[in-house]
Amino acid sequence: MNLISFLFKSRIKFYFTGKGATSRILGLIGFSFLAIFYGFVIGFFLDNSYREINGFDRFNLIRGINLFVFVSTLTRAYLPSYKPKMDLISSVYPVSLVRRFFIDWLMDFLYPYFFVFLLFFSVVKATSTIYDLSYFFQSLIVLLSAHIIRRIIQTFAERKTELKFFEFILIISAALVSSFVLIQNNVLKLNHNFLSLALTFASYITLSVVDYIVSSSVIELKRVSTQRRNTLLQKEIFNSFYTSFIFKNRAARKSILVAFLLKVVIMLLDLVMMAHNNAHLFDNIYVVFIYVSPLILYSYVYSNTWGFYRTLWLTVDKCTSGFKPLFLMQMKIMILPFTIDLLLASVYFFLNASDMAFGFLFYFVSLVIVICLSIYSSVVAARYVEKPLSFRANSSVAFRMISVFAVMSLILIKYYSIALLLIPIYLIASFVIIQLSFRNYDIYKYNLFEKLFKSGA
Repeated sequence: MNLISFLFKSRIKFYFTGKGATSRILGLIGFSFLAIFYGFVIGFFLDNSYREINGFDRFNLIRGINLFVFVSTLTRAYLPSYKPKMDLISSVYPVSLVRRFFIDWLMDFLYPYFFVFLLFFSVVKATSTIYDLSYFFQSLIVLLSAHIIRRIIQTFAERKTELKFFEFILIISAALVSSFVLIQNNVLKLNHNFLSLALTFASYITLSVVDYIVSSSVIELKRVSTQRRNTLLQKEIFNSFYTSFIFKNRAARKSILVAFLLKVVIMLLDLVMMAHNNAHLFDNIYVVFIYVSPLILYSYVYSNTWGFYRTLWLTVDKCTSGFKPLFLMQMKIMILPFTIDLLLASVYFFLNASDMAFGFLFYFVSLVIVICLSIYSSVVAARYVEKPLSFRANSSVAFRMISVFAVMSLILIKYYSIALLLIPIYLIASFVIIQLSFRNYDIYKYNLFEKLFKSGA
C-alpha cells in the first residue's frame, strides 16, 4: 500500500505542479464541461424530453456512444502521436509480477481521460431514465475492455516476449474471442439477459488474464529515449521475420497491396449502398462474400507463392530434405497476410450482424480450401513473376478457376441444407491435396526448378 500511495501522490503532484500543469488543468476543466454538456444533451434525447424519437433511434444512439468510446479508447495512444507505455516500477525493485501488474493497471486510471468519460456516463445516467444501470455498466465495460485491448497491442508492439508460437496463437485467439463477445453484447446488440452479462464478465476477466500473461512474459529492454525506442520499433517491424516477406519483396508487396485495396473498396461500396439504399452491391450480399473471402489474396499472390519467392524456395530446398520444411516455410509466409485479411473480413461481418455466423463459417472453410490449394499449386503450377501487375498471367488459370468454383459453391449452404455436405467433402479433398504434395514433391521439384529459373531467367 505504501508503494501505491507513493505512486498515486507522485502522479497527482506531477499533474498539478509539473511542467505544463496549467495546460493540463485547463484541458481537464474544458473536457469536463464538454462531458457535462453532452451528457445533458444525450440524456434529454434518450428520455424524449427534447424531441420525440422512437426506440430504434434510441438504441442506435446508445450503440453509437459505446462504439465511439471503444474506438476512442483503442486509438488514444496512437493519435495524434504515438505515446509509448511507461514503466512505473523499474525491474530492479523486488516487486512481484502480480503486484507490479496490479499497480500498473491501477495507475492507468488516474489519467483524466477516464475521469471525463466517467463523468459523461454519470451525467447521462442522472438525466435519463432510459439509460439505466445496465446501460451504464455496458458503457463502462466497453471503456475498460478497450483499454485492456490497447495495453495488449502496445505490449506486443513495443516489447519482445518469451511466448512460444503455440502460446502466442492461444493467447491471441482468447483475446479475439473475448473482444468479439464484448463488442457483440455491448456495442452491436446491447443484450441485457443474464447469459449475456455472464459472458461479458467472463470475457472481461479473460482479457485481463491475457493482459497479465503478456505483461509478465516481457523480456526487459535496455533503457533508451522515447525517440530512439520508436526508431528501433519501426526498424524491428519492417525487418522482422514475418513482415520481411511483405516489405522486402517488391512484387509480392505490390500484389498484396492491390488485393487488399480491391477487397476494402468492395466492402466499403457495399456498406455505403446498404446504409443509403438498403441494398447490397450486386443486389446480393452472398456475392459480396466471395470478394470478402480469402479468394482475392489467393488469386493475386498465393496461388503462385514460389513464383514470388523463388530464391527462398531454392534456399530451403537445398538446405533441407523433404517437403515438410518447405510446407512450414510457406505457412509462415502466408500467416501475416491472411491474418490481416481475416481482420478486414471480421469488420465487415460484424457490421452485417444478421449474416455474421454464416459469414465466418464461409470464410474459414474458404481459408482451408485456398491454403491447401496454394501449397499444391505453388509447387505444381509455379511461374516466375517478373512484374507484379502485367498482362501475362502470374499464376495458373486452372487452379484459380478451381478455387473460384469451390468458394462460390459454399454459398449454396445458405439456400440448401444438403449443401452442408460440401464442408466435409472439401476438408477431405484439402487433406488429400496436402498428402499429394508431401508424397510427390521429389518429382515436382525438378519441374519447379525448370519453371522458376531456366524459363524465367
